[in-house]
Amino acid sequence: MAQRAYSEDAIAQMYRELESISWRYTSMLQAFGERQYKTKRAHEYATQGFLRRLDTMQRCLDHIFALLPPELEGIPSHDQLKDTAIQVQSFLFNVFGCLDNLA
Repeated sequence: MAQRAYSEDAIAQMYRELESISWRYTSMLQAFGERQYKTKRAHEYATQGFLRRLDTMQRCLDHIFALLPPELEGIPSHDQLKDTAIQVQSFLFNVFGCLDNLA
């Protein structure tokens, strides 16, 4: 039997954090959606840029956990690793995009 990379407690914590992302996103959506912006362009960057990217990042995390769950035992397949790398890259690209949208 292959050994797991994470303890049961660590895995449970990861899933609790993943579940909290939806609530956190909803809070951000409300805060940024209701905020009064000085310009129409600022509103557009916040709602059509920043919030859209956050939603994409949330989906990336869901896909990462589906492709490479922390309770996985053994060595992931080549396809699992490549597809997970694509999701991680998309996530990071959107982190930089969020910062740009907020700037």
